[in-house]
Amino acid sequence: MASPLQRARCAYHADREASALCRVCRHSFCRECVTDHQGELWCVRCLAAQADDASQRPPGAARLAGHAALAALGVAALLGAATVMLSLPALLLARWVYGR
Repeated sequence: MASPLQRARCAYHADREASALCRVCRHSFCRECVTDHQGELWCVRCLAAQADDASQRPPGAARLAGHAALAALGVAALLGAATVMLSLPALLLARWVYGR
């Protein structure tokens, strides 16, 4: 008895037997219509959609610059807090000594 995949036909080539399922859309395809993408079989349409999504994201350098700016802001905040914390005892001492 043949498996359902063996009886299935390629979604793009009705005259060909399907040999694989797309990992994303789960449609049946012949071997020519799927591509190995990171160890999984994807159809051309799903692979193109993945590429379009990737092109919408900022490039790695832009993301890295954003992370660096955020880190610099965090360091500046910590330095500002440390400056206040270190000057606080001197201010309290001056108030106690001079009554200000």
